[in-house]
Amino acid sequence: MKLLTTAEVAAELNIGEDWVREHAAELGGIRAGRGPRAPLRFERRAIEAWIERQRVPLAPQFSRKPRRPGSPAVPAGVPLLPLPTRL
Repeated sequence: MKLLTTAEVAAELNIGEDWVREHAAELGGIRAGRGPRAPLRFERRAIEAWIERQRVPLAPQFSRKPRRPGSPAVPAGVPLLPLPTRL
């Protein structure tokens, strides 16, 4: 299995390497060595899983009840702006 470098992940996601480093935990980063400055590597499947988690869900379909004729469009007690008068 080939692990991706920070630069390769950044290029695939079209984002900066700094962002990849800052979000390494979310992206499933693996330290290739010991210590906090060891190079980061990433599995392709972890990056693909992260992309799937970022998808925007479809908006729920709300069923709109039709207004009864004569019912106000604005709740009672809400002040309305006056309409301009024509001369």
